[in-house]
Amino acid sequence: MQADKPIIWSFGAGTQTNAMVILIAQGKLPLPDRIVFADTGGEMTEVWDYMNAYTRPLLKSLGREIEIASHSLATVDLYKEKDGEKTLLI
Repeated sequence: MQADKPIIWSFGAGTQTNAMVILIAQGKLPLPDRIVFADTGGEMTEVWDYMNAYTRPLLKSLGREIEIASHSLATVDLYKEKDGEKTLLI
């Protein structure tokens, strides 16, 4: 990997991603230049709660913010909504 290339991290907010945050904080993985979370619109409230309570503050202490790519940017979705219920299209 070339040192002059930025590290852009697609942040998923799951168990593995949060483990990577801890490894970054411990200096065992490189600090990304940018961290982007694609909001699918389907994350559980607990995902956001954990991210806001733990992950974001830890990354902020390292000088990084999680950039949120809003679900409104999506041009397609895997779900359709009918009568207040979401159904997986595939």
